[in-house]
Amino acid sequence: MKICEESVKEAIDTSLAHIQMNDAQKQAVLAQCRPTAQVSRFQVRPVRRVLAVAAAFAIAFCLGGGVLAAAPQLRQSLAVLGAEALQQMQPVNQVSEDKGIRMEVLAAINDGEMASVFLSLQDTEGKDRV
Repeated sequence: MKICEESVKEAIDTSLAHIQMNDAQKQAVLAQCRPTAQVSRFQVRPVRRVLAVAAAFAIAFCLGGGVLAAAPQLRQSLAVLGAEALQQMQPVNQVSEDKGIRMEVLAAINDGEMASVFLSLQDTEGKDRV
């Protein structure tokens, strides 16, 4: 005889077929099978999470303002992005010049998935190459 899931199920059904349960017994068995209600961890600490998010925004706001106060040229160059984006960017202020083309890295931002770098290109020889 081959043992498989169907033969085991059939054997159990056959041996338990004579057992009859009333509604109260069925409800008692079902009540034991249901897990007890537990308070989830998220419901216990919503205030703590809100305070942590608020603190993170406050720190980002303070640091972003300090960076822009220290680099007024950067603030003027990137004014088209808006105040919110400027607060998240980090100034780089690196310059490279080769064959009369000057490239300046103004600022960069990296959120883990995407990096954005803002550059300034100038033709220092005035040949309209950029």
